[in-house]
Formats: sequence, structure tokens, C-alpha cells
Amino acid sequence: MLPGWNLIRGIETGSSTEIYGEFRCEKTQLGHTLCVTCQLPLERGGGEGKAMYIDAEGTFRPQRLLLIADRFGLNGADVLDNVAYARAYKILIINRGFCSKQLQ
Repeated sequence: MLPGWNLIRGIETGSSTEIYGEFRCEKTQLGHTLCVTCQLPLERGGGEGKAMYIDAEGTFRPQRLLLIADRFGLNGADVLDNVAYARAYKILIINRGFCSKQLQ
């Protein structure tokens, strides 16, 4: 577990979760890992779901998802198909999947 992170209750499904913190505190790694592990079968602790990654810093790396997928025994191409990606250049207001400003 990352120091200072309180994830005991987990990440809520069907909602947006903002992850923020100081430089080099593993925010991107956590986001990439969640994009993969949310796709795991229920019996393996996953949610059999999909993920939306909204990148405000330009740190998203699909290649990293492939490495994490391999670690968890998932097909990399399937994992990438189940992750929607958006690069955010402006402030977004996100409420239950609705963006009030268009992504550029």
C-alpha cells in the first residue's frame, strides 16, 4: 500500500475518483493498476468491468497497461479495449460520467 493512502474501503464503482498528490508518489502507477485490476473476474477480486482514465498530466502509457495485464494473466489487447482514455487540457467537472466541458 502506498504511504498516506487510505484505500481500506476501496474505489467506488460507477463513479469518478480523483487521485492527486505530490510528484513521484505513484499516482500514475495506481491509476494504471486500477485500469487493469477492475477487469479481473469477480472470483479474483475484480469487477469484470471497464475503466475511464482522464489524464491531466500526460502520463498515461498504454505499454504500462500491457505489462500489468501480463502480470495478472490477462490478455493485453482485451485490457486496452476496456480502457477509455481522455487527455484533459482544461478543467473538467465530472458528475456520474457527464463532462460539462468538452475534452480537447
